[in-house]
Amino acid sequence: MEGIFVSNDEEYFTSRPSSTSPYLHCTDQHLFQRASFLQQAGLENDDPLYLDVNSNLPNESIWLSHMINDGATISSPSQETVLDYYKASKLAKNCIHIPFGPSPIIATVTTKKVKKGQEFLTTYGSTYWLGVVSNDTQDVVTITPEIQAQIQTTAVDLTKSMASVSVVYANQIKAFETEFNKLLL
Repeated sequence: MEGIFVSNDEEYFTSRPSSTSPYLHCTDQHLFQRASFLQQAGLENDDPLYLDVNSNLPNESIWLSHMINDGATISSPSQETVLDYYKASKLAKNCIHIPFGPSPIIATVTTKKVKKGQEFLTTYGSTYWLGVVSNDTQDVVTITPEIQAQIQTTAVDLTKSMASVSVVYANQIKAFETEFNKLLL
């Protein structure tokens, strides 16, 4: 599917394939239980919708989630570094990106108290960092049961946050979806 561009984004994204993007995010994964707004409008087939960020644009105060860092990194591709990553990232994480309203909209919500001036930190996942540090197909890390357990724990955290937000902010989500759907008419 060709990209959908806003303002001068076409040049930016054409020169930067999505496979190289640090910001690429699938916004309508099965876990999120929502279709993209393009599917709802009948403009897309069943392919997933990916959201990317043009980091050259000026920052808008309500669109800053792409600037949130991970609380840890992976320095080399090995089972030990992946497991160390999940342990460190989980300890540092104080927020999470979740679906909010219609796809592709996401929100960042805190997962624990954050003091004024404290940096927001999230977990990108080992796939992101292994893509950053792996230059060769020989750098593959086998997904062991221990790594799979860490990935599953991260997914459970995401699911719990989604459930909590869907209850606490149910009225805001409904109002947001109503206004967003007016754009599709």
